[in-house]
Amino acid sequence: MCDQTVSQVDQILCVTCFHSLQVVDRSVALCQKCCRMLENEEEFCPNCKRSNVHFDRILPVVHCDIIPKILASKMKKANDHLAKLIATLMITTFDKDYDLICHIPKIPESRRLAKMVSHLAEIPYHTSKMRVKVNSNILMVLPFVENPYYINEASKRIRALLPNSIDVIAFSAVWL
Repeated sequence: MCDQTVSQVDQILCVTCFHSLQVVDRSVALCQKCCRMLENEEEFCPNCKRSNVHFDRILPVVHCDIIPKILASKMKKANDHLAKLIATLMITTFDKDYDLICHIPKIPESRRLAKMVSHLAEIPYHTSKMRVKVNSNILMVLPFVENPYYINEASKRIRALLPNSIDVIAFSAVWL
């Protein structure tokens, strides 16, 4: 993710970047909607209690000290190896079966990553021509969560299709 060269063709991250990735500890008290750390054992943070959030939860995979925009810029440069690595890490965190995978509009890297997750997990990728079954479990994919506004707007449109759940998986969330 940095500009340091790697020693092997199949190696995607340098040693420093690899060791900077910290898997999100699911045993720590996190808000069920936005994954911000909680000081008590409540389900939701004060912000999510007050707001009208249309998705069920955000599942960040890692806490990364490296700025997530660097990751996104690397993905923009057609780095399929990086997209495959991130998609593979995302799939290992699934804790339920999903019927459909979709991307979040206005986040270009989201489409590419969602298609990769869909392909590797063998879960259909949602296209605008596809009908969504009522009570589906939908997974929205994006590289990082920086501004939950786009997530909420996209999930608001999907919520109208009456899914059972809308989860959002992100490689990294900046506020963790």
